[in-house]
Amino acid sequence: MHETVLNRRLRVLASLAQSIGLFAIFYYYVFLRIRPALFYQQKPQVFVLDSHFFRSMVTHPGGMVDYLAAFLSPWLAWDWLGALVLTLLVMLICWATRGFLAAGAGAASEAACLLPAVFILMVLGQYIHPVPLCVGLSITLLGANLYARLGGCRVGIRLAAFATASLAIYFVTAGLYSVFACLCGCYEWSVKRQRWLGAACVACAAAVPYAAGWWPFDLILSESFRGLALPRVEHWLEIPSSTPKALAIHTAALTFPLLAAVFFSWRGRAVSEAIPSPQDSSEEPGARADEPERRSWRARVAVPLAIVLLLVLADLVAFDSSKRCLLEIECASEQRRWDEVLAWAEQLPFPDERAYDPRVLYCINRALYFKGRLLDSMFAYPQVCSTPSLTLIHEDIDTTSHLTPQQCSEIFFDLGRVNESEQMAYEALEQCGHRPEILKRLATIYTIKGQPEAARRFLLLLDRSLLHRGWARQVLQQLDSDAAFPGTSLASYRELMVQLDSVGDAGNTETLLKGLLERDPRNRMALEYLMAHYLLTRQAGKVFANRHRLDGRDGARYPRHIEEALACHLATAGRNELDLNAQSIRPETWQRFVEFVDAERQSAGDPSAAFAALYPDFHDTYFFSLVFGHNIASLGAARAPR
Repeated sequence: MHETVLNRRLRVLASLAQSIGLFAIFYYYVFLRIRPALFYQQKPQVFVLDSHFFRSMVTHPGGMVDYLAAFLSPWLAWDWLGALVLTLLVMLICWATRGFLAAGAGAASEAACLLPAVFILMVLGQYIHPVPLCVGLSITLLGANLYARLGGCRVGIRLAAFATASLAIYFVTAGLYSVFACLCGCYEWSVKRQRWLGAACVACAAAVPYAAGWWPFDLILSESFRGLALPRVEHWLEIPSSTPKALAIHTAALTFPLLAAVFFSWRGRAVSEAIPSPQDSSEEPGARADEPERRSWRARVAVPLAIVLLLVLADLVAFDSSKRCLLEIECASEQRRWDEVLAWAEQLPFPDERAYDPRVLYCINRALYFKGRLLDSMFAYPQVCSTPSLTLIHEDIDTTSHLTPQQCSEIFFDLGRVNESEQMAYEALEQCGHRPEILKRLATIYTIKGQPEAARRFLLLLDRSLLHRGWARQVLQQLDSDAAFPGTSLASYRELMVQLDSVGDAGNTETLLKGLLERDPRNRMALEYLMAHYLLTRQAGKVFANRHRLDGRDGARYPRHIEEALACHLATAGRNELDLNAQSIRPETWQRFVEFVDAERQSAGDPSAAFAALYPDFHDTYFFSLVFGHNIASLGAARAPR
């Protein structure tokens, strides 16, 4: 007997060590590979600790899950803390799965109880925001656990308990209630053999959300079943690279507990029917008693190895590396970590067409400007001519406010068009909700404009949040000490600020930038963006006409891409103009231009051959983009030249 107790304790310790080790691997994978801060980048909710915020979120089905997710999501902003939050949620899901399988099916395989971690890891690899799914799935599994523990009660009590729990769990989790109802139905059908009650529970999985859409909540069908489909966030990268793959992974994470319960209940019946009679027992009981023990220890070694192998396979199958790269670029740009933007931009040449979206190129060009490299190195990074990738400003201001209001608020602010920045910030606030960067932008704008009371409205909201309280209180203290102009960090923006904006020029990039330069020729960003605009619109003649604006800047020479544009213009200009201005271009630039022209002539008439021949040596030059309209290898010569 002493040996039996010792073996049992050893098994418990081995199981505990196995779980701790596997979840430690999960934690470090999420921390190092997934980076939870990228989920916060997609949905940076401002969680406010007050009753009004609570009431506004929990008055509809699924609101409690949304509230808990809004509370947990800000912790994802720190990678180490976000990895811990996600690991604890996954541990809760695995523990609840184990409890239901043990209570309902009478068995709980170690591997089966840990498999939810693999599916959640695959969801994370697709960069689908995981917190609402994990919170909702945890609540439904805990509810199914409690229901399974009523197995000793009479049918009427279980029916009343299911009806009561259905109302509560549907209101808390919305569409994820269907998982709870199906698990209860599986328990009644397979374990308690109450077929009619099991069928009724499964029917409620569809009937309750459908009925709630009619009364009392008056919801559309998609809202009634909210939580079962892929979650939606107000972010342009919300759609995964492969929607069918992401949908399959999301569905597998939701349905696995039910499938596992069905399998183990079926296997339990099969094993019970196959138990041998006492007459068939072996004559060597000692050997028979040792065999299960040996199999148990072999399984405890095999299970963690199998789970680790599944984690590796899940990474190979589900990890969306292209989406992570794009999120890293946007996240680093929003936080003004320019070196990181350019480092991730160097990994862009992959076939995902979103890699060359104007919003990504906008982040790259902005980073190049703030690093002082825009006119020297912009064509060393992906560029697509004749697109609004420089400022994201469209000719139709309504299109701008609809597609990229937050980014345009940033660029207007940096250029000095504070009123347009304010307008775009309000457009972003209406479309995307209380994103903290939008609230900070509005508070900063009103501070610069000398309207401290208007700034306080946004600062007081941030002061009640969990994550941005420190920043808000620091600015509020500065306002209290000097309401007219807090600190010196915003002095440069006030100098650039246009007091009376021109009417109707915000949609024309050239007119906008030239107007800023006429007001203040020292506006360095307006100057460099104007010249970059001419480069990207392939107007070498205008680069030549405005070259005097660069005189006296950055030493005696022009930036490299300006020299290349001047060479292109002078090569087609008259002889007199060439003789007067050729000396302003360095000899090495002329030499490279001649080499480019000679190489292009050798492939004349075949754009694809010319693109392939010229790309290796000239893709980082203005010459190349002037001819082909872009410098992206995966696009080839598909874009016709100008």
